[in-house]
Amino acid sequence: MDKFYIEMLNNEVRLYDPTGVVFFILKECNGTHYTSQVYKYETIVNELKDWTIKVIKENKTNHLNSFSYNEIIKPMFTAHTREEKLNQLGI
Repeated sequence: MDKFYIEMLNNEVRLYDPTGVVFFILKECNGTHYTSQVYKYETIVNELKDWTIKVIKENKTNHLNSFSYNEIIKPMFTAHTREEKLNQLGI
């Protein structure tokens, strides 16, 4: 059950978990991309944003696509170890 879904609607992209709950929204306005609050995904919001923009550029269709949590999202979290976060904060 690691399939997640992405839906593109005009200038808005929504990422859904397997239960259908939206956990990330990327909205484009005048060439700038804005993101929603992602709660438990907050530590990887920039990575999710970059990945989602890449998906938009590669796939112009508006249908619902699926992607693997283990292949896409999980590696984003593992890149954020405690030590890396402390280094980013200068601690």
